[in-house]
This record gives sequence, C-alpha cells and structure tokens, in this order.
Amino acid sequence: MLLLAGYGVVMMDSRAHGASEGSMATYGWLERNDTRFIVDALESSEYPRHLFALGESMGAGIALQSAAVEPRIEAVVAEASFATFAKLPMTTPASDGIRGSEKRGCHREPGP
Repeated sequence: MLLLAGYGVVMMDSRAHGASEGSMATYGWLERNDTRFIVDALESSEYPRHLFALGESMGAGIALQSAAVEPRIEAVVAEASFATFAKLPMTTPASDGIRGSEKRGCHREPGP
C-alpha cells in the first residue's frame, strides 16, 4: 500500500528475528541504535526528504524508542506498542515458533 502511494519503504528484521543475527531481542534498547545505522545508510544513498517510522507490536516500541534518539525520524505510526516492560508478553518469537512475523520498518517519501 505504501509503495503504491509513492513511498519508498525499508523494512528491518529486529535482533533475533527473521534473518537477523542475535539470540535475544531487547525490545528497542539496542534496536534503536540499529535504526540509527539504517537512517545513516538511507541518508547517504537515497537522500530522503522526509523520514517516518512505522511499527506494530514490538516494532512499534522500537519505532518509538528510535525516534526518541534519532531526530531525523520526523513522525511515528505505532500500533499496539507495549506501555511498559512489565506489560511485555512472557514469550519470545523463538519460543513460540514464530520468526520474523512482526512487521516494522522505516519509509520515506521519494526524493527529487
């Protein structure tokens, strides 16, 4: 849907999810720095005019925490984020047999 609307889209697998390395997800604490590296790469190769983050569930938490430390992220769409660490589910994607099912990513409007 975003691509059809003319947006460029970058999706990331969080730590310990999908094709990403790592044995433990930190629910945004370390992932926010991963997002910073993605923003750096976009800035150096794609030259986005605007940068937004979109996340669902854990991805929403990562998007919110990323925007808190990355001023180049102008806005966040966060769906069903956790409110506190105490409200996180007590299962992990690996223990549930679910790998990379979270949809999250950053997208940008096309440049000039």
